[in-house]
Amino acid sequence: MSAEPRQIIIDDNDSSIVYSPNWTLESDGEKDSAGNFGPTLRSTLHGTSSNGTFRYQFSGTQISVFGTTNVKNSSSGIVDPSWECLIDNNSIGSTPPFLFIENNWNLCSADNLPSGTHTLTVNTFSHGRHFWFDYLQYTPSNVDDLNNALVKVPRTDPDIVYDGTWQNLGNIATMTRASGSSATLSFTGIGVTWYGIVPSELPGASSRCSYSIDGDAPQHFFLPSLQPNQPTQFNQIFFQTPTLSFGPHNMTVVFNGDQSSTPLGLLSLTVQNSSQDSSPSITSASSPTGPTGSAIINTLSVKVKSTNVPAIVCGVLAAISILCLTAFVYLKYVRRRKRTTRWEDIIKPFSISRPPPRVVESASLSTLGLFGSPDDTPSQPRPLGYSAPTKPRRRSIRQSDQYPLPSVPQLQPAPQPLKPTHRKSDNREQPQASGSRPARKSKKNQPQLSVAVKDLDENASYYGGYQTWGQTKALEAASGARARDSYI
Repeated sequence: MSAEPRQIIIDDNDSSIVYSPNWTLESDGEKDSAGNFGPTLRSTLHGTSSNGTFRYQFSGTQISVFGTTNVKNSSSGIVDPSWECLIDNNSIGSTPPFLFIENNWNLCSADNLPSGTHTLTVNTFSHGRHFWFDYLQYTPSNVDDLNNALVKVPRTDPDIVYDGTWQNLGNIATMTRASGSSATLSFTGIGVTWYGIVPSELPGASSRCSYSIDGDAPQHFFLPSLQPNQPTQFNQIFFQTPTLSFGPHNMTVVFNGDQSSTPLGLLSLTVQNSSQDSSPSITSASSPTGPTGSAIINTLSVKVKSTNVPAIVCGVLAAISILCLTAFVYLKYVRRRKRTTRWEDIIKPFSISRPPPRVVESASLSTLGLFGSPDDTPSQPRPLGYSAPTKPRRRSIRQSDQYPLPSVPQLQPAPQPLKPTHRKSDNREQPQASGSRPARKSKKNQPQLSVAVKDLDENASYYGGYQTWGQTKALEAASGARARDSYI
């Protein structure tokens, strides 16, 4: 058998693939059981139900595009969906459409490419049905690119050693039906997956097999049996090793079935050659313009082999410092603005909402001209127990138009007091301050008032019938009376 080259596999979810905005990711493995070509790679697909584009840049000599086909041919002859593949802006066409749903379907391929960097472009055209893309598979120009990728190892690879009981199966697989037959593989990486075939032409009873890594205890797995009239199953995962430590390993696979059971067949192996599943790096890239009428992406994501870590760290720290400084300046500005208060915004806490209370004085004070004109009349009744003048007076206070005082009913003037029958002296009686204790005089000289209690005004003086200290002192000064020490 002629050896086939190892190839790099790029999953649809790889970050180096550039999609137009109208693509969606399906990661629930819903289509893994569709058809008989096996499950999708890692149970993920990228799809679009409208015109779309994706691009990938690689360095190699051959490339293939795989996906899930589900094409419908309308009565008018329109195939929905359809697609076109291009290498470096040159069309390589597409494979003939298949009218049944199948995974791992070859959508297009390009062989015998010049060694070097190329750009793959896939344009899709849809009238409502989804186009599904699964993975890329290409032969690298530089074998060193295999060291950091998911690698497809063909069944004819020289690192796979079969014993003498293995044989070809339809020129697409290698199989054995001899109990105890084995195959070994030497690889460098962290894991291996075995893809096999279950032919419908051979007995379909379940078979028991095992594998071991580096001489450890064997791990058993079983080959499925086929139901009557069930077609051949391709790309079936027979086993997958757990994650291993990175480095060189030896794997041995043993068939424990017989001639009446499902044979152990091998289509290919996949080896994860590093702890990081990523596509090989491209040192140079170009962005050619795609064909007219399709959504073309103008930029291409390219990975760089080496990264200047100190420069990235310094850039991040500088950006953080700028953000912190901006936030500090903004907070300081806000606090200063809050402290600034305009005089017109200050609330006056002692503004008068209504005019001051009306001041009413007795007639004895009014005669001195201190609190109003003689024509003023009291607005409230005077308190009981105080001498009332013949004509009551009140202090004239200008009323505010905004707060008018309530009208007070006018009282009838009190009767004139009786004159005393005898007077020993011509000295006139001095007026007394309302609310103060009158001077001691002979009861014979005091006038007798004949005023009814009901006619007295109990509110005729300030503060309930008592003068303020200033008013009393003013009366004493005007009358020449002796100053008193206390008015309480």
